[in-house]
Amino acid sequence: MKKSICGLLSAIMVIGTVTVHAGEPVIEEEINTYRVTIGNKYIVKNEERIQSDAEIYLDNDCIMLPVRTFFTSVNKNTRINWDEENKNASVLIGEYHILLNAEKNKIEINGENIPVSGKIAIKDGRLFIPIRNWKDFRLCMINKENRTDILIKQENL
Repeated sequence: MKKSICGLLSAIMVIGTVTVHAGEPVIEEEINTYRVTIGNKYIVKNEERIQSDAEIYLDNDCIMLPVRTFFTSVNKNTRINWDEENKNASVLIGEYHILLNAEKNKIEINGENIPVSGKIAIKDGRLFIPIRNWKDFRLCMINKENRTDILIKQENL
């Protein structure tokens, strides 16, 4: 009797075994929204005001952002190194290595040349990048609201 009960339970366990495969993990993407306004010395990220020491300005119909303030607002762990002699800024942000060369008006992202929309500029000792190029960093979409405001939706880094 014990053998038949043990055999029956063993059969139920074998028959009742189901192989389960885990699917791809679901990762929720955080979308950050930025607002910049010409003439202000701050960037608004998700309603949080991030102060800058340089004013956002318009140059030849192109909004110019202070590089250090903008990149560090995207990711606080961003590292930026400035090479005064060559007028290069090397930006490490997440998995991206971005090289900005003001003298040659050149942008490289992970070694790939990106066409510059406008002109990289140095103004009052600060490096500025045209906001149109931010979309080329494959991190966000740019949505112009009017001539002085712009919204940037950025993927989480």
